[in-house]
Amino acid sequence: MKTTTYAQLPQNPNTQQLDSAYEIISNETLESRNFNGLTIAGSLFSLSVFKGITFKDCVFYGTKFENCMFTSCSFENCSFQFTQVDFCQFNQSKFAECNWDFAPIKKSQFANCMLDQHTSYQVAHEDKANLIKQNQDDQNLQSANTGLFLKAA
Repeated sequence: MKTTTYAQLPQNPNTQQLDSAYEIISNETLESRNFNGLTIAGSLFSLSVFKGITFKDCVFYGTKFENCMFTSCSFENCSFQFTQVDFCQFNQSKFAECNWDFAPIKKSQFANCMLDQHTSYQVAHEDKANLIKQNQDDQNLQSANTGLFLKAA
């Protein structure tokens, strides 16, 4: 099985570990690569940059992306299962036929992206939840400033 180590170290095929269980990838830049049928399980990507990457038929299982930037990336027929996407930026990226099972997207931005129906729903659902929480926080702050306190139902 191809795993994140394969994605991390493609330069020297003699050193690839194809059965890695857990990876932490931080402050890395991946550019102009195509990954087909890659499985990424239980990995953490933090503060990393992805430019011109194509993920086709890939599975992200129990993975976390935090504070990452994706520019001109393509996700085709990818499955995000129990995967977290937090504080990420997606610019000019494309999502086609992606599946998001128990995979929250929190505080992330999508600029000039093409989103399929499932991805669009997931982004809108999480944004709505965050917006509702933000509005409740704003109301509580206003109430505190005016001396009125509202009890949540």
